[in-house]
Amino acid sequence: IVNDGILYAQKDVEITGDAGSLTNNGTLEAAGDVKSSNQGKIVNIGSMEAQSLTLDNGVFENNGIAFIKGHTQATNNNVILTNNNNFTTNTMYVSSSATVRNNCHLVVENNLELTEAKLFIGNGGLLTTANLSMNNTRVELGSASMMHVTTLATYNYNRGGGGHGFYGTGSNKALLKIAKAVPESNSYPIIHYQGNLEIESYDHPNENVDASNKRWTQEGVTWTGEGGSSLVIPGTECNDGGNNATPVGAPQNPVFPIIYTGSSLI
Repeated sequence: IVNDGILYAQKDVEITGDAGSLTNNGTLEAAGDVKSSNQGKIVNIGSMEAQSLTLDNGVFENNGIAFIKGHTQATNNNVILTNNNNFTTNTMYVSSSATVRNNCHLVVENNLELTEAKLFIGNGGLLTTANLSMNNTRVELGSASMMHVTTLATYNYNRGGGGHGFYGTGSNKALLKIAKAVPESNSYPIIHYQGNLEIESYDHPNENVDASNKRWTQEGVTWTGEGGSSLVIPGTECNDGGNNATPVGAPQNPVFPIIYTGSSLI
């Protein structure tokens, strides 16, 4: 199916089978669920709006504007959700080795739950979520990429020895902002941080459960001071103005001395 105009579904849309595909070049509106299953593929190049998005052994690629009013679910190890532009959903659940690749701006308005999942934030990309729940999951942040957890991150069991946790993988430092982090249980280690990564978090669990047990581990990362992150990430169309970047067209302080070479009015 190729839509070059307006496609309105009063209920659900499902693309299924390895030969099944939907390419939306125009406007796609679904009152119910949009689903890709059994290796089906959906590509959005235009504008897409749906009540929910379900990826069950299917592929979804967003190159336009996608807005999911309710829940996005990605389950099964063959599932790949790729965002190359702007994707917004109310909640998102990723599990069973499913993969999310965010190369631009991905917004989860409420809860992002990652269980045995893989999340990649490409160079210069931004992922924003109110709440994060994370268990046995690996998150990689590329050069000058950012991830913001604006309310609460809840960690279960994400040990570095298992390849889980947060990893800064690019040549330029990535930024992870977490308003507050808590352990889901007394399991440890609850989280691992590694690589070319700066962490801004003022409310985080203590490093040690007790004298012999680490709550979390790290390798090579930096933490910000009380003044917040000093990392400068230039603003782009994907990262909501970047971090500590001078806005385009912002007033600049004059350079002294100011030498006037015009004619006098006196």
